[in-house]
Amino acid sequence: MDEMQQTYIRTHASRINNPEISQAQKQNCKWRIAEALDFQQKYTDFDRVNCSLTPAQEAEVMGIVAEVLTDD
Repeated sequence: MDEMQQTYIRTHASRINNPEISQAQKQNCKWRIAEALDFQQKYTDFDRVNCSLTPAQEAEVMGIVAEVLTDD
């Protein structure tokens, strides 16, 4: 992961933890992180049309979010 990608992910990860952000916005942030990490290449069921994640994809994103926010 390059520095620009880390910054992008860190920005969206911090929004996920913001209590003032709606659940829909948080889901959008998770999806954007997944897209930035090329989930479309990794998962054949990555839904670019509905911008939704499977439970496994969401769990992976949240693991990355925790890791990125721990690095701060």
